[in-house]
Amino acid sequence: MTEIIGRWQAGHSDWLPIPPYEIILELIPPKWLLTYLVFGERKALIGFDTEEEARRNVVWLKTRCPVYDDDWIDLTPQVHDP
Repeated sequence: MTEIIGRWQAGHSDWLPIPPYEIILELIPPKWLLTYLVFGERKALIGFDTEEEARRNVVWLKTRCPVYDDDWIDLTPQVHDP
């Protein structure tokens, strides 16, 4: 069963109602999946063996995305029990 563990969005668009950049961290036992979207189109889907490794890559990806001065908004579900 898929469980969304983390979700972040950044940027703004004048012509689409969705934020341009989105990162989604999912747990699909036994793997952790990291999806990177640009304007809703999947640009990367990466699998990891551990949550620590996946979260390290979320942090890294947030520093590489071209969001200019916009901050990442954390949309992570409030309840998560691993």
